[in-house]
Amino acid sequence: TGNQIIEGNLYSGGDIIIFGNQQIVGNILGKSNLCIKGNPNIKGTIKINGEIDPKGKYDVIYGGVGKREPIQFPKLTERLIESYRNAAIQEGNYYEDGILPNYISGTSFVEGSIALSENNNISGSGILFINGSLSITGNTSIKSDKDEIILIIATGKIKISGNKNSECIFFTPNELK
Repeated sequence: TGNQIIEGNLYSGGDIIIFGNQQIVGNILGKSNLCIKGNPNIKGTIKINGEIDPKGKYDVIYGGVGKREPIQFPKLTERLIESYRNAAIQEGNYYEDGILPNYISGTSFVEGSIALSENNNISGSGILFINGSLSITGNTSIKSDKDEIILIIATGKIKISGNKNSECIFFTPNELK
């Protein structure tokens, strides 16, 4: 929700719900449904396995809208989650009780859900694994280092709203709003 600028593709193993006037410089690729309630500017292709429910007006600059071939997302098994946890512990980047680092380097693992509601700046490169949900409702900026990427994996839902830029990749096996 809000007026986000997302520079990259949106991938989701669940539903994607877009509220507001986002500018998405990339493709929207989803395994389930897409609901648009607003006026986003999408500079990419929308490919969804489920249904597209446009309740707002949206502008697709490049590509088109259509069904996508089945997307195979990796399952977040307990074994895979444990491997991320162990890597973060070895690298000294393990955080309990929903504490989130401002700089991501290597593999970082956060136990519990995270709710960011103020002005936050997160930068770096690597994997941020959240064993819970992620809610960003303030003016949070997520910026990957030059020629690098921050991959944010959450076992729960991801909800993004606010007015800052995000230069990262979000992955959840659940719902992306």
